[in-house]
Amino acid sequence: ASSSRGAGQDDMFGLPTTAGSGAGQALMEQEPEFGEAERLRLEKETLGLYFSGHPIEIYRGLLEQICSGNLKALIATARGTVMLGGWVVDIRRFGRRMLLTLDDRTAQLTCILGEDFLANRVPPRKDTLLFVQGRITPDEFTGGWKVFPNELYDLEQVQARFARRVLLEFAGGAEPMER
Repeated sequence: ASSSRGAGQDDMFGLPTTAGSGAGQALMEQEPEFGEAERLRLEKETLGLYFSGHPIEIYRGLLEQICSGNLKALIATARGTVMLGGWVVDIRRFGRRMLLTLDDRTAQLTCILGEDFLANRVPPRKDTLLFVQGRITPDEFTGGWKVFPNELYDLEQVQARFARRVLLEFAGGAEPMER
């Protein structure tokens, strides 16, 4: 840096690389880093994809507690009614039906919602976590897999319905309480 300064070189914006009073002192303050969820949201907004991770990883512990398995494992067995969770990566409407693409980083599958199923429900949104209780079957049309839901849960609904305990932690060294 001192040889660059001696040669009259500055940073790419024409500013000196260090403050004049102290060697190595930065001119600009560092902004605090974004939280993981906010960083991923901004990556998706800016780049159109998640670059440094995937938002479903934030909920991995919850998925392991509530779901029958990850999508790859559930597709491999494809038996009976299962509880699965996935990130809604795509929504398509075909007439009165809605097709959701769910992804949990192990696999993707399509969730088919008919008109009757959507009648009294708020439709799911893209880029959210969705839990589906239903039956997985092969999709002969696409060669992939699909799930026919019996029930859908968003994050708040699944926490309210399947929460087994609440852990309260208090600042100041108090012991955690379990209810």
